[in-house]
Amino acid sequence: MAGLFRKAAFALALGVGATTFAATQQVTEHFNSDPNWDKLGSQTYGFSNTDNTGNTVQPLDHPASATGAGEAGGAITRSATPAYYGFNTGNMPMSSTPLHADGVYNYVSGGGGLWLGWFNNTTTQLTSDSRNFVGILLDDGKNPYVTAGSAAGQDRERYMVGSPAAGLTLPTNTPIGFSIDWAPSVVGSNVTGPLTVKFGTDTYTNSVSVANDALDLNRFGLFQVGAAGSTVNAFIDDVTFTSVNSAPVPEPASLGLLSVGGLALIRRRRRA
Repeated sequence: MAGLFRKAAFALALGVGATTFAATQQVTEHFNSDPNWDKLGSQTYGFSNTDNTGNTVQPLDHPASATGAGEAGGAITRSATPAYYGFNTGNMPMSSTPLHADGVYNYVSGGGGLWLGWFNNTTTQLTSDSRNFVGILLDDGKNPYVTAGSAAGQDRERYMVGSPAAGLTLPTNTPIGFSIDWAPSVVGSNVTGPLTVKFGTDTYTNSVSVANDALDLNRFGLFQVGAAGSTVNAFIDDVTFTSVNSAPVPEPASLGLLSVGGLALIRRRRRA
């Protein structure tokens, strides 16, 4: 019994922190209420009790799942001061973790630019030429680039459609379903693989090749282009994405309270 108590106490003291090594899963967020995603910086974008994305357009891979009021986004201003709004996914190696996301996106107005996808929340990585990232750069909020970045550099291609091919420009204030799929493999010292993005009925695949030196991806969400500039108003909603964690991870202080409470409960049961 004493050995069991010591093992339980040790696990609680660590905050039962095994989620980093758990298998990935698909997490869905409808933003019907504030999901308390991580937020860095003083910019105002994040959870918004508005309905720019509506409930008519559906996520590409989850039809009949769109909801009404509540979404994520807002006024996103280009800035060299790091900021982001994202779900703590837990650590996922870019080189070996297949990724999928889909949802609804709406470019409302303005210029600037934003990144949508998985990233590492180390502030030095949130730059104008983002590192440790898999997803979409939305230049001016409406011109998508299919992008993967390691610590050393980035492989970014303009989303092209049609014949002859031309750069896709998303419609203004018109919700559209999107999806992102990443299937990585390691070839020599590089991470390679198809990164496929869809908007509505259009599809574009970037055959990525970047150095295998990326920090683990640990957030999914939005952040601004990391250089001074203008502001874009854009929103996402009804998103489903690959993650290790299935729910927001408590802050360290909260974990400490949980640990103390759990130890107290074990001691009471042991005395009984």
